[in-house]
Amino acid sequence: MLKENLILIIISFLVILSIFYVSKLEIPSVEQTGIQNYFSEEDKSEMFNEVFFWIDNYFNQSASAPKFLNKQFDYYNVFVTIYVNGQVTGCQSSSTKNISEDIKQATFRSIQDDRFNIKLQEQHLNNITLEMTFLFNKTKLTSNNLNYLQNSIEPGIHAIQVQQNRSSAFFKESVPIEKNFDFVTNFEVLCEKAGLNKTCYLDNRTNIYKYDAITFEANRSKKVYELYRYNLLVDSKDITKESIEKRLELAKNWLLANQKPNAFLKYEYYPSSDSYSTSDNSIRQIATLHAVTKLYSYSKDPRIYNLSVKGINYFLKFLKQDKEKNISFIEINNESTIAHSTFLILSLIEIKNYSNRTFYLTALADGILSRQNPDGSFKTLFNSDKIEGKDFYPGEAMLALASLYQETNNITYLRSVEQAFNYYSEYWRINKNDAFVPWHTEAYFILFNATRNETYKNFIFEMNDWLIGNDQIADSKYLDMIGGFPKNNPTFSTGVFLEGMNDAYKIAKETKDQRKEKYERSILLGTRFLFQLQFTPENTFYLKNPSRTVGGFRQSLTRNNIRVDFLQHAIGSLIKTKTNLFN
Repeated sequence: MLKENLILIIISFLVILSIFYVSKLEIPSVEQTGIQNYFSEEDKSEMFNEVFFWIDNYFNQSASAPKFLNKQFDYYNVFVTIYVNGQVTGCQSSSTKNISEDIKQATFRSIQDDRFNIKLQEQHLNNITLEMTFLFNKTKLTSNNLNYLQNSIEPGIHAIQVQQNRSSAFFKESVPIEKNFDFVTNFEVLCEKAGLNKTCYLDNRTNIYKYDAITFEANRSKKVYELYRYNLLVDSKDITKESIEKRLELAKNWLLANQKPNAFLKYEYYPSSDSYSTSDNSIRQIATLHAVTKLYSYSKDPRIYNLSVKGINYFLKFLKQDKEKNISFIEINNESTIAHSTFLILSLIEIKNYSNRTFYLTALADGILSRQNPDGSFKTLFNSDKIEGKDFYPGEAMLALASLYQETNNITYLRSVEQAFNYYSEYWRINKNDAFVPWHTEAYFILFNATRNETYKNFIFEMNDWLIGNDQIADSKYLDMIGGFPKNNPTFSTGVFLEGMNDAYKIAKETKDQRKEKYERSILLGTRFLFQLQFTPENTFYLKNPSRTVGGFRQSLTRNNIRVDFLQHAIGSLIKTKTNLFN
C-alpha cells in the first residue's frame, strides 16, 4: 500500500512538473530559431540593387552602379526570377560561384527567357517583383523509393534535381507551393521538364539531389523579405491584439470579395490557376455562415451584417416542415443532417433582429431534439436512421442546444445536452479522436457555466490535455510547422482545435487551474501557425489575382487552395483568442 501511494505521489509530481515546464517554454522566435543568416539586410539590398541595375541597363535606362557584393559563401547556384503582376517572365540560374557575376548572368538569362506567356518589356519595369534563390548543401539521395523520398524531401523547403545521363532539370523549393503541386506531381513535372519519362524519379538510373535554399523577395518600393517555404516566417512577438485584428480584417475582406450571386459564398478558390471549384458542400457553407455572423457580432460591420442576412435568407429557402411531427429541418440536394440545423440556429442566435427569428430557432431546435435517442445519443440524419458524422454532428448539435439555453433559458435544451454528455463522454473514452474534442468542449463549456458541475470541467480538461499531447506540434526542425494540428500533417484544422482550446483555457483561468499556462501556450502556438496559412499582401507576389486571394486561409503550408470552411475555423478561433488573451 505504501509503495502504491509512493508511486502515485511521484506520478502526480511529474505531471505537475511537466505542466510547469511546458508553460515556461518560450514560443519560438525567429531570432532564436537557428536559421543561418548568411546575408545581412545590407547584403540583401545590395544584391537586389545589382539585379535592378542590370535590368535597367538592358533596357538602356539610366541607373547608378551598385556596390557589387564581395562575399564568400559556399553555394551551388543562384536563381533570379522576375515577376510582373504575379506572372513569371523569366527564371534562370548561374553557377560561377562569384555572387555578383552569378547575379549578372542569371539576370540577363531571365530577361531573355522565352518559356513563359509574358516576356519582360520596358513598360513593365516599374511593376517588377524579384526573387533570388541560393541553392546550397547539395545532397545525393540514396534511393528512388517513394517512401524514402517523401521522408527525405520537405516540399517548400528543399529544391530538387533529377539527372539521368545528360538529361537534368532543377525545381526550386518554391515550385510545389507556387503551382500547388502534391509531392508526386512535383516530381512527375520535373522529370518531364528534363525530357525524361514522368516516373523517372522512381528509376534507379536517375540520380536525385536535394538542396537547401535561401530565398528573398523584393520590388522597387519595399524592403527585402526572406521567404520560408515561400512565405514569411511569423515571429512569436507578432501575435498581438493588433495583429489579430488585422488578420480578421483581411479575412473579412476575402469573404466580401468572394460572394456568390444569388447564393452565399464561392466554395473553393485555386490561387495558382485563378479559378473556382465547380463543386460545393452545403454543410461547410452553412457552417461558414455561422462564422460570418460571429464576425458581425465582433465587428458590427454593416457589410458583414448584409452578408449574414443574405446567407440566412438563402439557407432558409431549403427549410422543410414535417407537420406530422411538428418539426423543421434543412434539406439541400437530398442531404439533411442535424449539422445543417445546428449552424442555422447558431447563425440566427447572432443576428438578433432577423424576422421570425424565434419561430425558426424553436422549429429547428425541435427538429434536433426529435433525433435524440433515450440513451442521449443523436440520429444524425433526418431522412434516415443511418449514423453519419458521429464525431462531428452530435457535438455541433449539442453546442447549438446549449447556446439556445443561454439565449432562451429553456431548461429543455440544457437537459438534452446533459443527457447527451453521459453517452458521448463514454463514447470518446473508448474511441479517442481529435475531431470530437473541439465541438464537445464548446458545448460542455456552456454546460459547466450553467451548472458548475465539476464533471463537465474535468472532461474538458481530459480531452484537451490529450489533444495537446497527442496532436499538436510542439517542436520541429521545420519552423513554420510549430503549433499546428495534427502532428502528421498540420492544416487549417488547427483553427478548429483552437476554438475548443480557448474555452478550456477560459475555464482553467477562471478556476485557477495549473493548465491555464499550457492551454495559453497551445493557443499562441496555434495562432502563430494560422497566421502562416493566411494570404497577405506580402506573400501573394507570385499569384495572378491577389484580390481574390488576400485574406484567405490555405489548406496547409504546402497546398494553397482556399475553401470557405478554412476561414470559418480561423475566424472563430482568432475572435476567441483576441477576446480571451488580449482584452
